[in-house]
This record gives sequence, structure tokens and C-alpha cells, in this order.
Amino acid sequence: MVRVQPTIMKKKPKEACDAFWSDGDGDKTPLKGFLGMLDKYHAGTGYDAGRFTKSGVTVGECKLFTMLHALKMIKDDVLKEYTALSSFYNRFRELEPTVAMIESGGNMPDKFIQYFIAAE
Repeated sequence: MVRVQPTIMKKKPKEACDAFWSDGDGDKTPLKGFLGMLDKYHAGTGYDAGRFTKSGVTVGECKLFTMLHALKMIKDDVLKEYTALSSFYNRFRELEPTVAMIESGGNMPDKFIQYFIAAE
């Protein structure tokens, strides 16, 4: 995303961004390939669809949530084809600390704002 997605600070070429989000070559497009691999990886974890580990709140899961949230802020239906990722995102989004962080900033001075934006 950093390489191709426009941000509130910098515009990027629309063509590269469109290719990143494209449905073009199925699972071979950058974003669909990444999401598809994560969804398939989940099947081997042995955990329910809402978590990748026993606790469901590891540092890795926190990072995964932040990236999925950034994608959803750009395109809300981005996870519609990915059952495990959708379940994970929805469960993590409803955790009390996550709600606080998104809605008010939690212990931070203010809530986070959208950094990555849709291409124009």
C-alpha cells in the first residue's frame, strides 16, 4: 500500500493503485493474492474464524487488524470474499480497546484519522 496507495499527504499514480486493487488476474493481483494467502493460512491454524491464535490478540493480530482496517476505510467491501478475514476483522473491531481507539483514540490524545485514501 505504501508504494501505490495515495495518502492524505501525497498523491500517487492512479494506474498503479488501480492495478493493486484490480480484480484482473484473480488471486494473482497484489491485494487479492495477499488476502487470499491469509485466508488460506487461517485454515491451517486450527482456530475459529475470528482468530489466528489462541488469544486472538497477539501483536501480529493487532498489526493484521490495522492493515485490514486501513483497507476497509478505502473500500468497505474489500473483505467480502474472505470469510476468515472478515470474521477476524469483525471480532477484533468489536473488542472494547479497539472500539475506544477507533472512536476516541483510547489513551492517545485523539482518534486516528484516515491516512490512505482512494485514488482519484
